[in-house]
Amino acid sequence: PNRPPRDPNRPPRDPNRDRSARQGGGGNAPRDPNRDKRGGKDRGGKDRGGKDRNRGKGGAGGGGQKAKDKGDKERMKRALAEISPKRLDLGDLPVKHVIRRYGLALYDTFAAAKADAAGIQQKASDCDQLNIVIRAEGNMEDPELLGLSPKVKVFAGNAWTIIHERRKADGWYDEPR
Repeated sequence: PNRPPRDPNRPPRDPNRDRSARQGGGGNAPRDPNRDKRGGKDRGGKDRGGKDRNRGKGGAGGGGQKAKDKGDKERMKRALAEISPKRLDLGDLPVKHVIRRYGLALYDTFAAAKADAAGIQQKASDCDQLNIVIRAEGNMEDPELLGLSPKVKVFAGNAWTIIHERRKADGWYDEPR
């Protein structure tokens, strides 16, 4: 990686030269199954000096490349605290839960929902959010349906229909949430 440049007066390397003694492998000697090809290290997870080979390389075991100085580490902590809401200490900020009443209107087609515009507007006035669920697939951002009331949300498709029918069966729409 960080080698000095090659001396121009040195003769070129011989590609046929036997390098087995230096690299641990090759040649005609039988290979020891307990040795690794890379640098003669054994496979036990430790190098020849008994030190753990995996230490200091990062990953799940800890270690990893150390920061250049403590200032870098502190700057990183501050930057993460600024962008990560999980790390912020919010203290005793009150969390106010707003209770909302939800309504449900089930239709088989978009045409049936649009035909019942007066009914949708009346149901929307009785709740904080009216979920219009249409069994047919279609545009859930239909401007005609959404324009009936700002409280209207459109859900289209068989999957959404199943979800909202289960909610209705569980009593989700019966009480304010």
